[in-house]
Amino acid sequence: MKFSPGKEIARSSFSFFAFLLFLSTLVVTSLLTGCNAVSTASPGSGQSAAQSNLFVAPTAINFGTVQSSSKATSLFQVTNAGKSVEIIESASITPTPTFAVPGWSGRVVLSPGQRVQLRTTFAPRSVGNYFGTLTLVTATSVLIESPRRPAVGGPARRLYHQHQVNVPVFGAATAANGLSSGSGGSGGSSGSGNPSSGSGVNSGSAGGGNSGSGSSATQIVVSVSPGSAAMGSGQSKQFTASVLGSSNTSVSWSAVYGSISSSGVYTAPNVGSQITDTVSAVSVADATNYASASIIVFPVRPSLNTYYVDPINGNDSNDGTSQSSAWLTLCKTNSSATLGANGTIINLLPGPFNLSAQGSCYSNGALVLSGLNGTPSQRVRWMGQNDPRSNSNSTVLNGANSANMYVSNNYNDFIQLELTGGIIEFGSNDDNPSNGNNDSLQKSFLHDAYTTCSTLVVGIGGFFLTSRTSQGGLVDSNVVNNIGVPGGCAGEVGTGPHGIYIAGYHYQVTNNLVSNAEGYGIHSYHDGCESEISNNTVVHNYAGGIIVSAGPQTDLGCGNNAGNWYTVDNNLAAYNGWGCGVITAAGNAGVQGGMIVYDTGSGAVNNVGDNNYLISNWSYTGNASCTNALGSNNAFIYACDSGSPSCPDGQFLGDPASTFSATSMPGNALVNPCPASSWGSTACSVVPVARGGTYDWHVLQGGPLDGAGGNGCAGSPGFAAPCIPALDADGLLRNNPTSIGAYEAN
Repeated sequence: MKFSPGKEIARSSFSFFAFLLFLSTLVVTSLLTGCNAVSTASPGSGQSAAQSNLFVAPTAINFGTVQSSSKATSLFQVTNAGKSVEIIESASITPTPTFAVPGWSGRVVLSPGQRVQLRTTFAPRSVGNYFGTLTLVTATSVLIESPRRPAVGGPARRLYHQHQVNVPVFGAATAANGLSSGSGGSGGSSGSGNPSSGSGVNSGSAGGGNSGSGSSATQIVVSVSPGSAAMGSGQSKQFTASVLGSSNTSVSWSAVYGSISSSGVYTAPNVGSQITDTVSAVSVADATNYASASIIVFPVRPSLNTYYVDPINGNDSNDGTSQSSAWLTLCKTNSSATLGANGTIINLLPGPFNLSAQGSCYSNGALVLSGLNGTPSQRVRWMGQNDPRSNSNSTVLNGANSANMYVSNNYNDFIQLELTGGIIEFGSNDDNPSNGNNDSLQKSFLHDAYTTCSTLVVGIGGFFLTSRTSQGGLVDSNVVNNIGVPGGCAGEVGTGPHGIYIAGYHYQVTNNLVSNAEGYGIHSYHDGCESEISNNTVVHNYAGGIIVSAGPQTDLGCGNNAGNWYTVDNNLAAYNGWGCGVITAAGNAGVQGGMIVYDTGSGAVNNVGDNNYLISNWSYTGNASCTNALGSNNAFIYACDSGSPSCPDGQFLGDPASTFSATSMPGNALVNPCPASSWGSTACSVVPVARGGTYDWHVLQGGPLDGAGGNGCAGSPGFAAPCIPALDADGLLRNNPTSIGAYEAN
């Protein structure tokens, strides 16, 4: 018997259950080989066949049994489990219109670890069994040269390996409205189901008409979370399963290579090279319904020390070496963790870490991490398990508006953390140059701290800040929103607190989204020099957007280079300075606006600022009634020692000539920016939509910010960092030329 894909198989002895058994054999074979789907090199690509890094869950899309002339929907998830960017060029399904992929609007770019959820539909027009194929055409983006810009090297090049991922799709249809046709006998006619009783009626007069079934079973849908993971040999992770369509929600767990408990705790096998494992949850109510998750298991070198900290179920009497024996507090972790020959990873599990309850390293409002130092090749990474910018089940550091976190450790990375009610500082207040160097804060969400005068502590410089001697740090791809009290409080001096405050030197501040600071969005002052402030989106900050200044501490790390060798490129500053130049409580009119270069010194002739975009910023008024026009002074403001609003062009090369300026937000610039009417309130913010925000600051393709970036570079002699970030805030490769702000247009 021959079958055509997608055609109805009617009036035959073919058993759909036999087909399911056959397909299950294929799926089991796929699981045993560690493959998620069929992958082939695209014709003419010149590449040999290779396994795609995209994993589809579930591995087969089963719509179950539905009524004809109805439509069923099934969701599937595509995860990039590789180390390179994966691009889904197209998603199609055959045959159509029985199967469809509604809502597919074109190319999707997934960076490592990212996933996208798509929808398929099954709309059978007649009774029968159907099967088809979902096809994803993908390309793996491989960077084959470092993305250096003309000032420091040649442009980046990318190589694309194309693949095709095929996923089986199947379903069955019964007669609509509970009717189920039977096959008529010789000389007879077909029987029809009785929708009231659910029993089939044989109306054939000769031969035997087969009775139909008028009832239709509810489809059972199983899902597994998370849909993918990456972990080292011997490490454990909790998986959960959800069962819809049955009162029996129990599942049976299984794993191909590792082990998994009846409660869904997976333990990775010990491997010598990277493998892909698969865990499956099978419905106990119906073993034909299941869901799977793909897990990349990599070898863990004994010299890479790995620890776990659980703020809910941990215990400081544990050894901290597994999730089930996790420590409880940060102080215990900082004092007990040791540096491996290849570094240390500290996994901070989701939940609240109250800073004042973290043990002996907390005192008088300060949690101080010191003594756990890494090296350039042996870094210490404090890792939250979920991205707090998009996931509320995050690792939360809560200062309750009375406690702050100070990092004196060197070569420490803080990644995917949520901080609220307190600040984080790299360095030490005694200006010890040995403390808080070469650290990083990445992909974190800092929000809502010291927002009332009853809680605001005088002297707080910023939500993130550094000491004057801290150097060599990275502040990348963070979301910072709402610190301080607009207008200030009694006793305050100056314009702070700011969103990001760099008092040290040799810093990279890139891809950050900053809004609703009492002071400036990004402030570089005190002992500032040889730093990069590029591709940030700075929105609706009370005093102003970005300020760069040498400050008074020229006797520290910068010396005679204070205020020199800055690179300030491709930043978006919008709706800043809504304080209209008046800092009420401090009595300091300041120099407000979009971007400020202030008192950098007569020797600061090597700064570069290119292609910054300034939109609707109030600037340099000192007028409480805001009588000047919105956006009337968007360009760079130069304020020299004499107080003049203009300085020699040599102080900042490239601007204002290459700075764009607009008095209103272009309609095709961003996905959904807040309107200028949001001024005067905290309604305008950069909080991601996934975390309850209203506005979306992603750059639109083809708009004025798409590809409008520059590649200027001061080329600091003492700091060899790239002047333009290679990735954007979403982890996507930047185009050349790059877009303005934290997000690349995609």
